[in-house]
Amino acid sequence: MSGILRVIAAGAIAVTLAALASPLRAGEPVDAETLRLAQWKAVQEWENALPYALTWHSDERRMPRNAIGTLWWFNGVPGFVASDLRAANPGKEDDIVVYINSILIPEMDASRDAYICGYTRLYYSFGKQWIELGAIVDRGFPDPSAPIAYFIAPTRGYLREHGLALSPSMLHQLERNARMAPDGSFWREIAALPDHVPCDSRASGTWKSFGVQL
Repeated sequence: MSGILRVIAAGAIAVTLAALASPLRAGEPVDAETLRLAQWKAVQEWENALPYALTWHSDERRMPRNAIGTLWWFNGVPGFVASDLRAANPGKEDDIVVYINSILIPEMDASRDAYICGYTRLYYSFGKQWIELGAIVDRGFPDPSAPIAYFIAPTRGYLREHGLALSPSMLHQLERNARMAPDGSFWREIAALPDHVPCDSRASGTWKSFGVQL
């Protein structure tokens, strides 16, 4: 299936899901099973934003020198962004690795709770019967630019200050996915959902379960 057809198909299914969603209204009790499934799907969204090195080796929080484009680091937000920066800024690989390790990965870690919480509320609003369908859609039509837009937006100032330019292709994708940035329309719509899903984090910033065991 061509890239255009994939985008059209994914958009059609997403619209269908949104139309069929039945959000939790004020005063309704939280359904524990739906919440468990929604949190599971939200955690998948977070893991899809990580390169294999951060998903499978949780103690590895730094991209090693010369790791750009390697098996453990080619995917996820840090991998895609690092590869794009290397192609657009030849000879500046050391600066790129500093950016990934000192700016982008810490920004992702700091935003983890909000990212998972937002997606949990979104998937909970779909209802239990649609969450697994949403997982199928994401597997068939992944859009790596969505999490890239979310996590790179707060760090664009650093890139400019240090003379690191994104490629025209990446800039086009970021513009196309501006709604996915932290203050974009996608997240504002989630924040406006009329649900009452309990979503919290500890003062330390570590993820707190919604009271449901995964």
